[in-house]
Amino acid sequence: MPEEFKLSNTETNKLWNKIFGTEYTVESMDYYRKKKGVKYTIHHQGNDTWFCDCMSWRCKSGVQTVEMLDTGKKHERTCKHIRFVMKNEGLRYKILNYWV
Repeated sequence: MPEEFKLSNTETNKLWNKIFGTEYTVESMDYYRKKKGVKYTIHHQGNDTWFCDCMSWRCKSGVQTVEMLDTGKKHERTCKHIRFVMKNEGLRYKILNYWV
C-alpha cells in the first residue's frame, strides 16, 4: 500500500515558494527625489538569489554586500529594497561593506 503525504496550506505555500521563488512589490522610499509612488519588484528565487528592478541594483550603485546570519551565505548586491524585504521577512543579516 503506498504512503500518502498530507501537507497543510502553509507547508504547501512554503514548498511552492522554495521551488518557484517569491515576488514582492515595494513602494519607493525616496520621497525627496520625486520618486513617491514608484513601485519596484523584488524577486527572491528558490536558490536564494535576489533581484530588484530598481536602477540602483541594475547599475550597481548603492548596493551593499550582506551575509545571512543563519546560513552564512553572502549576497554581493543588495539594494535598500531587497534589504527592506529581508528585514520584513525576519531574515537576519549583517552588512559587510558600505557603498560599493
